[in-house]
Order: sequence, then structure tokens, then C-alpha cells
Amino acid sequence: MLFIIVYNDDGVLEVSRNRQVTELEIPVRRAKGSVGDVTVHWSLYQNESSHSVKLLWPTSGKVTMSDGQWNDSFIVSVDNDKEEAPESVVWVQLDKTTGGAVLASRDQTTAKIVIAANERSGTTWKWIVTGACSGLLFILLVVIVVWFVRRRWQKSER
Repeated sequence: MLFIIVYNDDGVLEVSRNRQVTELEIPVRRAKGSVGDVTVHWSLYQNESSHSVKLLWPTSGKVTMSDGQWNDSFIVSVDNDKEEAPESVVWVQLDKTTGGAVLASRDQTTAKIVIAANERSGTTWKWIVTGACSGLLFILLVVIVVWFVRRRWQKSER
């Protein structure tokens, strides 16, 4: 398992699916001047065209920071189910925040997670080789059939 906190220049968490499970540690911080306990509820969501939430768990949770604690984090695991899939987007959202809590990446209450495509590289050449070999076998079969037919025809002419 790999813990990752990598935001690109746009504040997006980028995740590749080349490991069995990748764990994202998502930092949360409280606003300056807030006092007392801070409770943050968070959840994952996505648009309807993506099927990636099934690859992430848990899909919601809660973080509590006690008085005087300024930072905490929560973990979201990303599975690599070995199925080919295009790049997809999932959002993390802080739902019910107290004490001015924000995601520590860009001081916002939402963050974008981009899950890289899991398309197997090299599958195209495998189909090309399979097609070429099938074509060669077909041609070889036709040549053998023609040779046997011609040979039989020559024997019948004698």
C-alpha cells in the first residue's frame, strides 16, 4: 500500500492504478482563530458518466480535531480491479464542517481526484499479431487444399 498526497498545480489529486491498492491521505485543517472541538464530515461523489466510486473506499467518514489540534487527515483507498477503464474523476467534499475546517490542499471544501486510465498498454499489437498469424494460417490452409486437389486431379488424368 502506498500513501500519497500529490496535488498537481491545479490542486488535483492524481492517482495511477498501477498498484493493487493505493491509499490517499487527504489532509484537513481548521481555520485560524477557531476554538473547541472541530468535526468534519466528508463524502465522495462523481458525475453520472463515471463508475469510479466503486473503486474507492470508504465513500464517507468523519474527522474530529480536539481543541488545540490544527491538522488531521483521512484515508481513501483506491483499488486496481484490473479491468480496463478510461480516466475518471471523483470529488471529495467536506459536508458538515465546524470551526472553518478546509481541505489543506487549496483551503477549499472540495478536491478533485483524477484516477488514471487503466488501459493495458500493448493490447493493440497483440491483436495485430493474432490477426496476422490467423491470416497466414488461412493462406497456408488454402495452399495445402489447392495442392491436394491439384495432385488428385493430376493422378486422375493418368
